[in-house]
Amino acid sequence: MIGQTLALPALDRLLGWLLDRPRVLQVAGVLVGIFLAALALRPLLSSAAPVSLAVTNATPAQSATASPSAGSAEQAVIDLVAAYNQASIAAAVLGRADAMAPYLAPDGTAWADAQAEYGRRATRGESHNPALTRWGVLRVVVNSDAATVETQEQWDDQTSVSGQVMSSRRGILTQNIYELRRVPKTERWLITTVTTTNIID
Repeated sequence: MIGQTLALPALDRLLGWLLDRPRVLQVAGVLVGIFLAALALRPLLSSAAPVSLAVTNATPAQSATASPSAGSAEQAVIDLVAAYNQASIAAAVLGRADAMAPYLAPDGTAWADAQAEYGRRATRGESHNPALTRWGVLRVVVNSDAATVETQEQWDDQTSVSGQVMSSRRGILTQNIYELRRVPKTERWLITTVTTTNIID
């Protein structure tokens, strides 16, 4: 059957024409590859199935639109994570970890990790200009004075060293687990640890 199809004069002429033009075959191969990659990544980037709260613009106010009832502990920890993400953007632009300090427990590993990372950036003369383009809450668990928030986040980031742009990355997709603790004296939640897994780097 395949042999009969290939023997058709029209198809034979088309194949001959393509073989005489390898650049056309290359472009067609690239386009088919991009199309197949998009099809493969589409379920991963779609937040409809696993995400209970999808937010297209990551501001604390918008994070409350489809979330647990206002004033609940679940809403409080979601709001704190949203505010922390905004603070992390300001910290990156300013090159100072202390912009994140109000949201991090001083004895937690998240604060120690942030200080170490900003020390490394200062040593290299490295600066970042990040943007959180999309995020969603996958899971929220509150147990008395402890809480866990799991998110999926999409970031863009431009990295410069001594003022020279070294890389500009778009669509960095991460899965993040935030562990939080409530401080009884102030009734405020603080992030103790942040675990980030890159899905698309």
